[in-house]
Amino acid sequence: MEVKKLIATASTLALIAGTAFAQDFSSLLNQILSYLQQNQQLVQQVQQAVGQVAGVPSACQGVTFTRTLKYGMRGNDVKCLQALLNVTPQTGYFGSLTRAAVIKFQEDHADEILAPLGLTKGTGVVGPKTIAKLNQMLAQAPQVQIPSTEQVKSIWDLFVEALKKELGIAPAPAPTAGEEGELFAEKSPVPTGVTVYEGDKNVGVMAIKLRAKKSAITVDRVDLIFNAGGAIVYKYINYVGLYDGENAIKGVNLDSTTMERSGNDYKVRLSGLNLKVDKDSEKVL
Repeated sequence: MEVKKLIATASTLALIAGTAFAQDFSSLLNQILSYLQQNQQLVQQVQQAVGQVAGVPSACQGVTFTRTLKYGMRGNDVKCLQALLNVTPQTGYFGSLTRAAVIKFQEDHADEILAPLGLTKGTGVVGPKTIAKLNQMLAQAPQVQIPSTEQVKSIWDLFVEALKKELGIAPAPAPTAGEEGELFAEKSPVPTGVTVYEGDKNVGVMAIKLRAKKSAITVDRVDLIFNAGGAIVYKYINYVGLYDGENAIKGVNLDSTTMERSGNDYKVRLSGLNLKVDKDSEKVL
């Protein structure tokens, strides 16, 4: 990603943005923000890229080469070596990719590294001559302060807010503070003792009364436990559903993949309900 191109593109977009475009761009921007929230490693990549553009790679901050490095070794100095030689990924482990990069580096600087030793081919071992050249590169690079991960995120947030303001996109409303409440559940006396015959569908067999106290409460899942006495439930019942009055909330096919057995009991979980019980009110499921 080239930062200059990104900024130039953003500036162009801001100049041509109209009302309809702002709406489309708002949707796109929200997708980008959602993606970044789910991919935090991207922020770290930006931080590393800023370090490389500025001079000394971020992996080399505070590093000086002092020891001989060769295949199989690990350390922060190995990671700095990989950053200087553009080895990807930069794992801190001296493997075959790093050795090949060292050989190329030695041959690119043969007059300073190989010739004094009477060599014409790189060895892949970071010895005194190679160490001296690497430290020279670090010393000659401009010393700048590399932004931390938090600083990079802060800069990005400022950029996003400025872009939203330019396009007339309203900020998201602040979330309201939640209240602590209590949820009471009890079995309703009806229906009870219901017989379900083969071929019957949508038969109400039991009811649960939910009451919310002190605040509204959202119910996300309900576990149904069948006291089966050792019988395999899904051989007799192939579907169970949860209703709020006449409205179906959630249903699931019963089989070995959806039911969990514990001793003689079977359990099925109905999740993703998003069922709101208002403060000081009740629902019957």
